[in-house]
Amino acid sequence: MAVSELDALFLKTLEDDYDDDEPWKAVHTLRKLGTPEVFDRAVEWCRSSNGSQRARGVDILAQLGSGGDAETIESFQMRALPIILELLEKEKAALPVVSAISALGHLSLPAAIPMIVSYTKHFDPDVRYAVAFALGSFADDQRSIEALLTLMKDDDHEIRDWATFSLCSLGDADNKEVRAALTDALNDDDEDVWLEAAIGLGRRRDRQAAEPLEAILNDDPSNGPAREAAKLLLGFEETSDVEVEKSLSALRNMQAWGKTR
Repeated sequence: MAVSELDALFLKTLEDDYDDDEPWKAVHTLRKLGTPEVFDRAVEWCRSSNGSQRARGVDILAQLGSGGDAETIESFQMRALPIILELLEKEKAALPVVSAISALGHLSLPAAIPMIVSYTKHFDPDVRYAVAFALGSFADDQRSIEALLTLMKDDDHEIRDWATFSLCSLGDADNKEVRAALTDALNDDDEDVWLEAAIGLGRRRDRQAAEPLEAILNDDPSNGPAREAAKLLLGFEETSDVEVEKSLSALRNMQAWGKTR
């Protein structure tokens, strides 16, 4: 690709608002290109005096080489990690921090966990949300578990929702603390949070999930995660429409049995 074309793509990532589709299309195009030239330019932007450029540089590095083979992707990941960690060591602006933490989640390299969890109690909710997202890539690591349990109690419902999903659907952690947190989350005011909690308990074959899972499947029989959680809770082998009907009946029986104990 000619230099002028590469320049145009990089500049396009700065057009419009950060979350708009067009700049993100340019980011995805650059990621798929996965050339040394793109890497070098992204690194330059990570060290720019412009916060938007730093954020976009990190966004590109996050999944650079996504259009190539596994070896190429891994090579870029290993080279990108120290660049992103270097940025976070001195970064103060929220947008580049959010981009960098999210990128560390995409890289899926355990060496990034200490840096990610250090932002668990950051004052900016966008940063904490990025932490909840990123730790989903390391959901069974004890450091992630502790941070996600903290974020499950966050004031922001979107953060609680993603933390619950990361810990309980992306990971398999199962102990008294995790189950207690999920049980508490069943009473959350936000529907998405308690839905994730019910699914998490179902996946762990905890009978407390029977009532909320029945409510979810009654309302939306096509809810895939709830169907899967009910299947695991009940020991069923399939999640067909017929099995959903059987699941609802079994879930009601499980609740009735629990009340007579």
